[in-house]
Amino acid sequence: MDAASITTPQDTRAAFLGFNYGIDGRELKPPYVATGFVTLRSVIAKRSKVVSNFMHVMAESLKIMVTDRELAYKIMAKKINLTDRRVFDAAYSAELKVLELKFDIKAGAIQATLDEIGRTDPRAAKVSPQQLIDRRFLEEMERDGTFERLGLK
Repeated sequence: MDAASITTPQDTRAAFLGFNYGIDGRELKPPYVATGFVTLRSVIAKRSKVVSNFMHVMAESLKIMVTDRELAYKIMAKKINLTDRRVFDAAYSAELKVLELKFDIKAGAIQATLDEIGRTDPRAAKVSPQQLIDRRFLEEMERDGTFERLGLK
């Protein structure tokens, strides 16, 4: 069996072209960080207000994405050259089911990444997920009601 690892919306494009899923990660729900926001500790220390604003804007963007399908399509079509509406609709519907609406970071997902890196770089074994996760901005957004105000639960 020839196989490839591809993500949305390319997987949906391939399905419409007649290719079959060998494994669909959305169904398996493996520990995996699909999208993460990463910065240096020094940036957080020097510019925490900017990082906080960024996180709030990302939450507002997510709210628009999950509530305004037409705008999401227009943006995706432009940014990734997506012209097939059927592909967008199928990918959009599938992804909505697995989105983390509060940007929660699961230590198991970070650990899975560290384990994978550890196969070729032994330094990864010396790092714990907790060393890489900083929840201060998520906690701030819970406290200030951002997620509740946006209906992201």
